[in-house]
Amino acid sequence: MHWWDAVVLGIIQGIGEFLPISSSGHLVLARAWMGEGRVPQNLAFDALLHLATALSVIVVFHREVGQVLTGVPRLFSPSTWKRDFDGHAGFRTLVCIAVSAVPALAVGLMFKAFLSTFRERADVVSMVLIATGCWLLVASRFAPGQRRLGLKEAVAMGAAQSVSVIFPGFSRSGSTIGTGLLCGVAREAVGPFAFLMALVPNLGAAVLKGREILREGAADAGAPVFVGCLAAFVVGVAALRWLLPFVRRGSLRPFGWYCLVVGIVSTAHLVLHVF
Repeated sequence: MHWWDAVVLGIIQGIGEFLPISSSGHLVLARAWMGEGRVPQNLAFDALLHLATALSVIVVFHREVGQVLTGVPRLFSPSTWKRDFDGHAGFRTLVCIAVSAVPALAVGLMFKAFLSTFRERADVVSMVLIATGCWLLVASRFAPGQRRLGLKEAVAMGAAQSVSVIFPGFSRSGSTIGTGLLCGVAREAVGPFAFLMALVPNLGAAVLKGREILREGAADAGAPVFVGCLAAFVVGVAALRWLLPFVRRGSLRPFGWYCLVVGIVSTAHLVLHVF
């Protein structure tokens, strides 16, 4: 893989991971449009790109991450869990993140063999992007809520995240943010939590792919991989800072129209062979 191909994929990952347009789906489509022979499927490299954007989340939300870490010692005091959940913001967020990770973890373990082939199909991604566009257009119409994030909302957002694990092209951030808004969670809380909860599957994927990353990364030349991950990290930080105001204003409609257009064009090309 050439370094400029790695940079293109890194930019796509950095933009797509946080803008509600599906980074995994766009990586599959990018390879299809660029040619599989030129940029072959490399799940280990994709896992490294997700690790790079996970670092973007830690940088942008370093205060929130620090607050969550202050809740870790309280895990060892079960007698005060209920009181800490109600009164300690860091512990509450930590528990909600853990709960939200369960659906995606279950789906990933149960359908691992199926997902390894299903997620590589550009024709499937194209059609699922249309569904993502429709979902974002609907989510943009949800009335603002003021509900505090709790276990029920975390489970609902985690279930939405698991759908993006099954269907490539269904935006993880779009599904979780939209679900949080549907549950009536305050807009100021939905965005940060949606990105914090993504740390678990992204870091988990990098750990599970560790052996393959070392093997394929060494064979794939270190420089392109490093440059691609650096691009994903830098663009990810910029995309995160740009998206948060959109979440607070509820302006998800432009992303919905974008996904619709890309999905329809790609379906016409890859499925219907119109051009």
